[in-house]
Amino acid sequence: MDVCTEDAVFIGSGEGEEAVGRDEIGPMFAALAPQLEGIEFSLAWESVEVDVLEDVAVIHAWGPATLVTLGRNASFRYRLTGVLVRDGGRWLWRIPTAPNQARGSCARRQDSDDTPEYSPRAACPSSST
Repeated sequence: MDVCTEDAVFIGSGEGEEAVGRDEIGPMFAALAPQLEGIEFSLAWESVEVDVLEDVAVIHAWGPATLVTLGRNASFRYRLTGVLVRDGGRWLWRIPTAPNQARGSCARRQDSDDTPEYSPRAACPSSST
């Protein structure tokens, strides 16, 4: 968890793969770990793009992936997007997301200083802000 900010937001592609903060992300991964036994996953990045603006970086990457389980062998295009922040010379994940992150992933919350903050638990706005 040292690679995440204290208030990191994680949104995966499956049921229950949403967590806010280190205190929620660790237990979420621990609960998912038994489901990963016997799974083979391979990925070959075709593109990794990183845009840096001062202490914030946005990453977007994709490439072909293969998932093999006892009952399934699937090939698909894997996507990864995320936001990292620089903290004392280290880059830490703020919002790592996995493919197909539809559940609540577009919501924003306004803090008292009027800076938009990401919130996966709020309703998605009907218009862009």
